[in-house]
Amino acid sequence: ADVEIDIVYTHEDLVDAKTGKSGIAGDFNNSCSVFTVRMDGYNILITGDINKPAAPIIVRNQRTALNDAKAVQTAHHLLNDIRTMYSVIKPETVFIPAPVSRPTKSELNKQLYALLKQTAGDEIYLQGAATTGFEVKNGKLVKIYEKKALGTKYTDWTW
Repeated sequence: ADVEIDIVYTHEDLVDAKTGKSGIAGDFNNSCSVFTVRMDGYNILITGDINKPAAPIIVRNQRTALNDAKAVQTAHHLLNDIRTMYSVIKPETVFIPAPVSRPTKSELNKQLYALLKQTAGDEIYLQGAATTGFEVKNGKLVKIYEKKALGTKYTDWTW
């Protein structure tokens, strides 16, 4: 389907080459892989659940991939502080897998949202009551449909 996927980061990037010790021990979220999906020259960065220790490694080792990303799916529902990466990416479009109330939940959420909004403007999509479809046309991400979401809210979670 003319889609390319490039791996930008894996948990091995947090292993110290000299000691063999991993930086994941304190936060399992850093074991997520980060990758770009490229379609028709449009790059989307998928950050998974990475957290602060992964961000500077990605910035140092993958600056070109970050600069080329036109869209980003935020890390861990906009809960993890990877602003060092967001400031390099400067995305045109942002996908936040979290409810519309998330950007106002905490001071960190507000700061991350404001940083992303500087370049994405109104092209920020949060989890909501609709399913939105996109496609890449002439190197641009274009919304092609939006339909009311089916299903119900999850209740009675037990963690």
